[in-house]
Amino acid sequence: FSSSSSSNPIEMAAEQKVVVASTATMKVGAVQKCVDDGCFGARPSTVQGVKAASHVNEQPFGHEETIRGALNRLDGAKALEPDANFYVAIENGLFEVTIADQTEYFDLAWVAVEDRASGARKLAHSVGLQMPRSYVEAAQREGFDKVAAGHKLAEAVEG
Repeated sequence: FSSSSSSNPIEMAAEQKVVVASTATMKVGAVQKCVDDGCFGARPSTVQGVKAASHVNEQPFGHEETIRGALNRLDGAKALEPDANFYVAIENGLFEVTIADQTEYFDLAWVAVEDRASGARKLAHSVGLQMPRSYVEAAQREGFDKVAAGHKLAEAVEG
């Protein structure tokens, strides 16, 4: 995405607003880095995080649920901040992969971005990070509707 070009210097200098459908420091920081790198054009931009619900399990499982969570967050951010130029939602999910007759789990994110002016909406996913089975099983025992495997991993690391 890049902002539309204009010959009006006042319009070109106007700051644009990028809203992230999360208040998580890591997600807002990732979008800020993207803005700093010019992902949304050369115009000065502010990045703001808002708490937007995913309306899926705390631990989404599979592509469909994870994408649905990202799109729900995107719609929530639009409702909370209707005047933004761009909206970004990042939803992490868990993915099961069989490798040499072993079930392995990977955590990856689906990212949804929308340009308010054009209505264009794009999706992309991150690379996956293998998630140790013990944390997946611990989250599964408590219920994916309540806890994510990444939270179990963080608890163990912070421990």
